[in-house]
Amino acid sequence: MMRLKNWSLLHPILLAIFPALQYYAANSSEALLINVLVPILFSVTLMGIVWLILKILIKDKFRSALITSSLLLLFFSYQHLSGFVYNQREVFPAITKPLAENSFFIYIIFLILLGLLVRKVANQRRAAGFLTILGAYLVVSSIIRIIPIEIARAKSATNLVSLRSDEVEKELENVPQAKTRPDVYYIVPDRYANNTTLKEFYHYDNSDFTNFLKDNGFYVAEQSTTNYPKTFLSLASSLNLQHITQLSELIGLDVADNTPVFTMVQNNMLADFFQKQGYEFVYFGSWWEPTRINRHADLNINLYADSDEFLRKFGQTTALNPILNEIFNKGDILGFSDERVRENHQYQFAELKKIAEHKSPKFVFVHMLIPHSPYVLDRNSQSVDDKEDGKDIKGYKEQLICVNNQFKEAITAILKNSKTPPIIVI
Repeated sequence: MMRLKNWSLLHPILLAIFPALQYYAANSSEALLINVLVPILFSVTLMGIVWLILKILIKDKFRSALITSSLLLLFFSYQHLSGFVYNQREVFPAITKPLAENSFFIYIIFLILLGLLVRKVANQRRAAGFLTILGAYLVVSSIIRIIPIEIARAKSATNLVSLRSDEVEKELENVPQAKTRPDVYYIVPDRYANNTTLKEFYHYDNSDFTNFLKDNGFYVAEQSTTNYPKTFLSLASSLNLQHITQLSELIGLDVADNTPVFTMVQNNMLADFFQKQGYEFVYFGSWWEPTRINRHADLNINLYADSDEFLRKFGQTTALNPILNEIFNKGDILGFSDERVRENHQYQFAELKKIAEHKSPKFVFVHMLIPHSPYVLDRNSQSVDDKEDGKDIKGYKEQLICVNNQFKEAITAILKNSKTPPIIVI
């Protein structure tokens, strides 16, 4: 156990814990507290390895601790430092423009500056004490921010229990086992506009696709609109077979926390009903964390299934991001690469065409963030780059036509390969 007189050596540990806590506090409306465990474990492990190596090499516990903390500050401040340099690229263009375009070199420069600074510190014990107090303040202040968030979240979760409709639950419980159990598909292509909107704002006639649906026995609601302005609200409503208009009364108008509603999507009544009816639950998730996987599903079909969004985005803020980008394809590990999104779309389209061959009965839920940006596929499912960062009308139309073509093939395959005529809702 560390003796009291060595309290000033706690700063590397505190500065390793702080970044994940702070990042969570800033993004708590989209994440859960459990999400910080892996980043903290990674940070503390990294700190321990660096500190041990420096302690062996330098043989000075205070200097090795100072260098470790300096490296941690640099490592976790990478995004802020590179962002600052990028914003100054027009001030001293001869210097800052090359740095902004090659952000990895910023890391090297600040590393050298920090090394020189540590060497100049005369009273290392006092510096260590200051850093420990600073680290303790940062950790405690983050915890103080998190505590009321978690209390409010627990209260919201309790209140949301009453949101589940007893009437709907009773009706579902009283549904008898059907003699014929067709496969059921609920497919949600995110940001797919209705025909009127496509005609008026995108100058695109989508009747070819809707006529295909009609010819294959679908009812097409020509003037359909979304029931809620946000995907997580819309899915929470439809997957639980009820409106959630009383949400503001139960958790408050000023609550920014979305996670209680995410839980409604995860633990939804529709999937639960089908599983109790003997259906297998097949889940096509997205790169968006609330629908990335469903832990109740019998099968998750998603290349992002093992890619925790909180950990991925937290990693983007660190110097690990440019290092990995130099080694691997840009964004494939920690980033949000067009290539990875494209690969997942193509993978899920291919799996959707084959899913009818999977054992029945099954409830298949599909949430694909397409034609939602980024626009990475043209109408022929060929690779394109989203140069406009989701603001390209042509890119949206091309990706929508791609969805139409892929869905035509998938629907044809599902209808052909289903032993019992399926129920398909898009």
